[in-house]
Amino acid sequence: MENSEKTEVVLLACGSFNPITNMHLRLFELAKDYMNGTGKYRVIKGVISPVGDAYKKKGLISAHHRVIMAELATKNSEWVEVDTWESLQKDWVETLKVLRYSCERGQGGGEEQRERKRIPRSSLSMEPIAGISSTILESQPTPKSRAEHSTD
Repeated sequence: MENSEKTEVVLLACGSFNPITNMHLRLFELAKDYMNGTGKYRVIKGVISPVGDAYKKKGLISAHHRVIMAELATKNSEWVEVDTWESLQKDWVETLKVLRYSCERGQGGGEEQRERKRIPRSSLSMEPIAGISSTILESQPTPKSRAEHSTD
C-alpha cells in the first residue's frame, strides 16, 4: 500500500505523567510500530497531554513542572510532542473531551510545535480509532459501565 493510501494517525496519550518515564515514550514507539506495521496507517505524530492540577491525584506535582519534564523528555523526538492545553484547564478534563479537542484542532500542537517537528499543516480530517486510559479503567470498573462511555 502506498503512503498516500494509508490513513495518517496521530497518537494521543493523556495522563498524569507524574513523572514522565522512558516507558511512556517506549509505548509511543510500540504503538507507532504496530500501527505502521498493519499497512493501513502511517503515524505522523505522537502527543503527550499531561492532566491539569485540578485532577487532585495524591502526590501529583504541579502541571507546570510535569509539562516541563515532558517537554525535556521529548525535545529530541522527531515526532512526539507535548500539548499543554489539558494541563492549563481550570477544571479536570475527561479524556474523551481532550480527544475531541485534539480532533477539532486537527494535528494538535501550536504552530511553533508543528514547525519544530516538521509536521506540515494540513486539512486532516481526524477521528478516533481507539483509545484507552488507566483513569477510565479505574473510574469505570465494570465492562458494562465502560461500554456506557464508549464513543463507538
